[in-house]
Amino acid sequence: MEAQNNAVTFFRATVHGRIWVFLTFVVLVLLGVASPVLVLFGTVDLLGAAWTWSVLRRDANA
Repeated sequence: MEAQNNAVTFFRATVHGRIWVFLTFVVLVLLGVASPVLVLFGTVDLLGAAWTWSVLRRDANA
């Protein structure tokens, strides 16, 4: 059970990290430092973070 709890903690942390990555990508594009295609990659990753968050939330309610 300890390993499962550690995995859940890790997955929660990745959701937060992926949100920050997306926001960083947006800021870099707005500053003109990066290509706008970076936001596309960030959006895909943000969707993955939303999916992970929804599964964690569903499992917590089960």
